[in-house]
Amino acid sequence: MVLLEKESSIVLAETIECRKLNSLLRADDGLSKKQVLQILQIAILNTARSFKYSENMSFMQSAVLAEDLLDKMKNESLEDILLMLKMGRRGELGSNKGRFDSDVLFTLFLPAYNEIKAAQWDEKSRAEKLERAKKEQEDLTAPREYNVDYVDKLHKAWKESIKPKVVTSTSPLPEINHHERFMDNLRYVVSSMTNSELRTEMIRAKNNKAFDAYEIYELELNNRK
Repeated sequence: MVLLEKESSIVLAETIECRKLNSLLRADDGLSKKQVLQILQIAILNTARSFKYSENMSFMQSAVLAEDLLDKMKNESLEDILLMLKMGRRGELGSNKGRFDSDVLFTLFLPAYNEIKAAQWDEKSRAEKLERAKKEQEDLTAPREYNVDYVDKLHKAWKESIKPKVVTSTSPLPEINHHERFMDNLRYVVSSMTNSELRTEMIRAKNNKAFDAYEIYELELNNRK
């Protein structure tokens, strides 16, 4: 009954997240090999009864198939195996001409299921890629928070950059001067500022003789008209 309930609730998309058999068998909270084989035998016998020429499959035959199936699909989940057998019974993995045996299981059902599973993986990967691209675009277009303290620091950095310095032949070359960094950052900050904040910063920039910063504030304000 538990097996039937588990089997009926499985959907292909969910098998991707299920624990793999090799992990399940090693885990303290997992299943023993004997328990897994018993589950597989019951599922195999249930499947065999659905086919006219295999409905009398023996217990020994199912035991051999269960061992082989576990070896072949140890890197997949138990849910994968149960779903594959269910799909095989429904005729979703190709025509088996009314029989179910090792040949049908490993040359028809398993390859067909693997192909369907691979397509599911591709679909999942594409969806995740699209979601990442969407998130990156949202991050780029999201309004940036205006922070007075941050703008103050930018102005301070600009004022420091125009202080005269004594440069000698042994002085290290700067990676990037304060003013360039200030201007690069400022172009991002202004888009999130209100008109009132822009006017305030225009006055501040003019008082600090930061006329290129003033032009950025002014251009942003004019673009909103």
